[in-house]
Amino acid sequence: MHTHVFARLARSVARANGMPTTRQAFVPQPVVGRSTEELRAYVDGEDPVNGGPFMQHVIEGLTNPLQDEDLAGMSFDRSAPRLLDPDTEESLQQRFAEEVPASRVLVNGPATHGCIGVGNGLTPSLTLGCGTFGGNSTTDNVTYTNLLNVKRLARPV
Repeated sequence: MHTHVFARLARSVARANGMPTTRQAFVPQPVVGRSTEELRAYVDGEDPVNGGPFMQHVIEGLTNPLQDEDLAGMSFDRSAPRLLDPDTEESLQQRFAEEVPASRVLVNGPATHGCIGVGNGLTPSLTLGCGTFGGNSTTDNVTYTNLLNVKRLARPV
């Protein structure tokens, strides 16, 4: 599906569901089979439907407060705020870490080195435990201490 067809469909669905002013940002379609460089150029480039920088549309959509016309026609109740308040980068990182189902969330670091504990305070290891998200029992970087069989004698206290 091409970008303008997808944009027309997305806007039609938003209007039909009572959200005519919903915030949308589009990357050129199709994205399947594109190289990493091409996909990065989409994110760093212009929104092909709305014009203007793509990431600026995303950031403004997530951080700008909703206007009255944005809320018109919405009839559902949401106990948590729909959008994050503009705040510090650290708060946004913390919120993301709390919400995403992952054992470790790297901030501004290479995943290939960061996950194994290079330069970020995690215990260095080449074996990762992905925790219950991945069906393992530990989320730690697995070291020799996890591989030792330690016998404990437990008596009533």
